[in-house]
Amino acid sequence: MKVYAGLDGGSTYLKAALLDEHKRVIRTGVTSTGIDNNTSAKKLLAKLMSESGVGSIAYTMATGYSRKILEVADDDVSEITAHAYGVRVTAPREYHPGMIVDIGGQDSKIIYLDSNYSVKNFSMNDKCAAGTGKFMEVISLIARKYDRRDILSGMHLSMAKRIIKMMKKSEKNGDVLMTGGGALNIGLRKAFEDELMRDVFVANHPQFNGAIGAALLASERG
Repeated sequence: MKVYAGLDGGSTYLKAALLDEHKRVIRTGVTSTGIDNNTSAKKLLAKLMSESGVGSIAYTMATGYSRKILEVADDDVSEITAHAYGVRVTAPREYHPGMIVDIGGQDSKIIYLDSNYSVKNFSMNDKCAAGTGKFMEVISLIARKYDRRDILSGMHLSMAKRIIKMMKKSEKNGDVLMTGGGALNIGLRKAFEDELMRDVFVANHPQFNGAIGAALLASERG
């Protein structure tokens, strides 16, 4: 069995995914990037291989901020392309996303897809923390002094409104799929549904969508 790996190197965390030749997710994992990204990547891949009983990796694709310096990878691809590919594996079978809302720790992305899951357009916010996972960490500290339910509800609504402002009105076709760590926040997903007045779905393995997309591209290259 051939196995393919995807690495998603962020500014703080490094995520990895292993896919088999049938495009099934074998294993996912995350670690701090640390001082040496390459060493962190090698250790993470070795850990996933050991846990899943994989002897070798046929091809490794990197994406994310540090993709250019991950020497363990055979090639690299942009985050936008990796995320678009990822939903081919992570989207629930009954849904066909036309829009990906990815909320990471440092940025938020909206990726518009055509019927073949190819990228049509995208919007990105990497300057304002109020639309990212880092904002939730800050607010969680404040929430300790006040009623958490009220503060968190307001935070979710504020984040949803800021990100929705990035959306292009002409590109709102198809199902909306959330990826990234923010997708695991039920309150945030509900805020999006309330603001958009439509269902918003969560990808399988949402935090690893970029890494899974990179692994899927690795399977095509390999």
